[in-house]
Amino acid sequence: MAMFLKEEGRHKRALSLLSEVCYVDYCEYGPDLAPGVLHEIDLAMRRSKTDLADFRAIFMSVAEGYCEGARPQDPGMWGWNALEKALRDRNPKLE
Repeated sequence: MAMFLKEEGRHKRALSLLSEVCYVDYCEYGPDLAPGVLHEIDLAMRRSKTDLADFRAIFMSVAEGYCEGARPQDPGMWGWNALEKALRDRNPKLE
């Protein structure tokens, strides 16, 4: 679905769906995130000119939907930290 949204130019909505995939994967399997999903996130971020701060807001919004009343130390933040590290490992120039 995220790839269809990207084709339609709806990159931020695609990032929201990809965030959901990453969050659920993180909660179920830990910090080893799927390389294909990371690749799609990287592409969508570049095409939508979304920086890490904006993407973090998207990701945390998705995570908070899964864990009501999330605090920074809750799984949403842990998931973001794992995702940010994986994205930076793929692209050290990411801002």
